[in-house]
Amino acid sequence: MLRARRLVYVFSAFLMLALGGLFLRLAWLHVAAAGDAQERREHLADGASLDLARRGAIHDRHGQVVADSVETLRVTSYARDITHDGRSAREREDVGRSVALISRRLAPLLGLPAASIAPQLLRYGEDGKPLQGFVGEPVTEPAAIDALLSARDGDLRRVGFESRWERRDPWAGAALLLLLPLYALQLVSGTTVL
Repeated sequence: MLRARRLVYVFSAFLMLALGGLFLRLAWLHVAAAGDAQERREHLADGASLDLARRGAIHDRHGQVVADSVETLRVTSYARDITHDGRSAREREDVGRSVALISRRLAPLLGLPAASIAPQLLRYGEDGKPLQGFVGEPVTEPAAIDALLSARDGDLRRVGFESRWERRDPWAGAALLLLLPLYALQLVSGTTVL
């Protein structure tokens, strides 16, 4: 009986030690490391998106393309990636040089003047925190996409590229224009046309 009681005490001590360790780890994560975790969450949440699968073209009975998938590439910029090296801040001259170099290299690839690209690289919220944003419009030309992806070296490593497939429906606008007068007639007359 004494031996069983001793085993219960030893087991209880190990259990309390393990639970105490878990409690200390939880306290560490929620108190001491909360700032880093919040910053990491905000940085990762900005880039979260749903990627649609690439699908082939849909043709009608006459062979015309009704809908197709088009590859698009967007240049993304997160101000902290440009203004910091890891946790340490870069000097103002280095940041200015990087922004100018990135703007000049992206200008011919995006078809925008370098002066309009530079302000899009460093965006901050009202609270002063860096924001992730898109630079220019999505690129859909395959040659331009290849040029952007192959030019990713040096300071261009400080910007990101988001590739995705978008569904394009070339006849969707035409169908709307054809059905709009019928819909207006239905609203005016109060009867069902279709």
